[in-house]
Amino acid sequence: GKIGPFLIAFRDWKMRVYRACWTNIQRYWTSERWIRVTDADGLADFLPVNRIDVSSGVPQLVNPLGSLDVDIIIDEGPDTITLMQDVFDTLVALADRGVPVPPEVVLEMSNLPGSMKQKILGILQEASQKPNPEMLMQQARMEMEKAKADMDMQARAATIQLEREKSAIEIERSRLKAAADIELAREKAAADMQIEREKAANQMEIERMKAEASMALQAARALRPVAQPAS
Repeated sequence: GKIGPFLIAFRDWKMRVYRACWTNIQRYWTSERWIRVTDADGLADFLPVNRIDVSSGVPQLVNPLGSLDVDIIIDEGPDTITLMQDVFDTLVALADRGVPVPPEVVLEMSNLPGSMKQKILGILQEASQKPNPEMLMQQARMEMEKAKADMDMQARAATIQLEREKSAIEIERSRLKAAADIELAREKAAADMQIEREKAANQMEIERMKAEASMALQAARALRPVAQPAS
């Protein structure tokens, strides 16, 4: 209870000091300046104030401090460093119990300087981007299995193609054999018919010759003189 008025008075005094500083800045900072500002993510940027811009042909004052108005806010919250230390201790305790805590979170809650945090975060990111040997072995194993599967598929495709070609050859061979058998049977039938025709012609010639011989014999017998009986 007794420290309350002191804290209120101290807060009012800080507000008066900040306002006086800003008033002096507006009064005495009349030349062009570049002010370094930092955003909520810790990224630095430079803001020009009291800058004369002549790009439009008419000189214009950009960001004049005398016309700027700012809100001065004093954070009366708890001590950030103490809270970060409490969070850091809690995270370390969780990690000791086996709870998986990302190292980036532990690093962010530590009391290290910002530049050191960024350096360590860069090292962690670089380490995370490096290939894991176990993952490389697993990837190589998967690639080998894929290559083996592709080779097996190609071998099966080659076997199927060979069987198709073999079947096509067998079908063509059977077709050629059937055609050859048909042609051979046709030629044999033609030869048999020719033999039968020749046999018939020979038989007719023999019969003709027999008929001629018989007729000649009969003619010879007809010309032979008949014997007279004795008186």
